Amino acid sequence: MKFYESGKDNAKSILFIPGNLMSWRQFRETMYLLDDTFHVIIVGLDGFDESEDTEFESFHLEADKICDWIKENLGGKLDILFGESVNMGIGISMTRHRDVRIRHFIMNGPQWLDYGLFNYNYRLYARSQKHILKRLNEGHHSGKLPIYMKYFIRRNRKEGGRMLRSYCLTASYRSIFRADMEAWKMFQIIPCCLPITTTKAHIWYGAKEPNIHRSVKRLTRLYPNWERHAFPNFGHGESVDNPELLTKWIRKMAKEEGILE
Repeated sequence: MKFYESGKDNAKSILFIPGNLMSWRQFRETMYLLDDTFHVIIVGLDGFDESEDTEFESFHLEADKICDWIKENLGGKLDILFGESVNMGIGISMTRHRDVRIRHFIMNGPQWLDYGLFNYNYRLYARSQKHILKRLNEGHHSGKLPIYMKYFIRRNRKEGGRMLRSYCLTASYRSIFRADMEAWKMFQIIPCCLPITTTKAHIWYGAKEPNIHRSVKRLTRLYPNWERHAFPNFGHGESVDNPELLTKWIRKMAKEEGILE
């Protein structure tokens, strides 16, 4: 695991967890738009960083490693945690950590992935993702997404475009499979968790994302202190593909919550 930083002299901190299959590059532009006022950290997750030879194991283990880094480098306190897509599950584990204080947690695009018997298709999903990476590495991928993926993300453009350019091209099938498995079982585990009252949740999503109301309902039970925002006419992940817009909303939230003046 690696941590990419900018703006280290700033007092306020924000840490980004990239989405499923994504490298740290997903937030590279956003980092340089925020580093004038924030100490910005992007996590290069195990198994999804091209500069390392590691494997992804679980949300819990990733969360422990990130929390250890926060304790060592930020005194155990973080102003804003930003978890993208289903990898916000790592953030949920972090907000339950006893030794780290996270003031605000932005969950951007918390996809609903609890589909009963269809949950067991995550093996096929992982194989499809690995095939996309293989085609990208070979330079033969058209940029168009599979039909099932179009359903899940409901983006305005038919091709992946910027999203595909942020993929970690070296991810192994093992890492992809384990990350998918963690994501698919996440919403089944959340009802068993005690409410988290020490962190305020900010649930952001594209207005076109399917079944997002189910995610919101379950997450607001987990985080009693919460607010939500829908990006009009956006599908899954499109806010991240617009760094200027994303930066604007992060700054707006930070000012409203008293993090920035």
